[in-house]
Parts: sequence; structure tokens; C-alpha cells
Amino acid sequence: MSGRSASAAPLRAVSARGGEPADAELLARHLQGDPDAFGSLFRRHKQELWAVAIRLLGDVGLAAQAIQDAMVLAFWKVPELGGGDVVTTWLHRIVVNVCLDRMRSFPPPADDGDVMAALRHLDVEQQSALVLVDMLGFSVADACEILGVSADALLSRRDRGRARLVTELTHLQQAR
Repeated sequence: MSGRSASAAPLRAVSARGGEPADAELLARHLQGDPDAFGSLFRRHKQELWAVAIRLLGDVGLAAQAIQDAMVLAFWKVPELGGGDVVTTWLHRIVVNVCLDRMRSFPPPADDGDVMAALRHLDVEQQSALVLVDMLGFSVADACEILGVSADALLSRRDRGRARLVTELTHLQQAR
């Protein structure tokens, strides 16, 4: 773990909802020992993070495990969060990376006949680009930041993934 503190480099503030503390404030409280701060931060973003995990992994149990692992990792990595990072993007990046690791290690089984089954036939880089941009509606810039790739790399993965997805869907339809 890094020795940086939340005050060493200010985080880009994301406006808090309805009088709630901003994400950066919750992280600062967490670093100061507030036992409830990180839980509040997680509850604020859990639906978005869950959507990413379930779309990438296609399995409720695997997604739940991935979210749990990602949040434990995030809990301990808060001191490493750099200035200029948006907390929600940082959390998404951790969840995506945990999911990608799981996909590489344990490819989920596919159900024949649906888009998720066809998606499972793509490599994980193409899957992640399609899920983030096409299925979950992230901007290219945000998806690039989450995946840690350039816009050209992301768009290339997405375009190759779209072409392969059409082929895979056609094969699944013909197999019926």
C-alpha cells in the first residue's frame, strides 16, 4: 500500500446526492478511521457496479463473488487512489478488472440461444468493450479510463467484438 493520504492529492469531486457527503469526503473519512464511510460509498454505487459484474460474468453467483472481492480490494487500495481520479470510475475499474480476471481463469458456461451466450464466445477484451459501451452505455472516454486503454484500442475491440457477435448469433440461430 502507498503512503499517500486522501489529502495529498484532492480527488475530482462528484456532487453528492441530497445533502449526502461527496465520494471524496467519504474516502477521506474512511482513511481517518470512520468505520461506516466505505460502506456508505459502496451502497451509493452498488447498483451500477452490480450491473457491470452481472453483464460481464452472466451469472448471479459469480457476479456477487466478484463484487465482494472487488470491494475488499478497493477498501484496502483507497490510499493508492490518485488525485484527479473520479471515485466511481476507480470503483468500476476495480470491478471490471476482477471480472476480467475471473473470465480469463474460469470462462462461464454459455446458454445457447441468447446474446449473453454469443457474447461468451468473444475474447474478454471484446466482451468488456461491448458490455461497457454498448450494453451499459458508458462513454468511450469513461470506458477507456475503466479499462486502462486508449480510445483507438477500445473502439477496435468493440468493432471486432460486434462483428464476431453477429457471427456467433448467426451460428446460434442456425444451430436451433
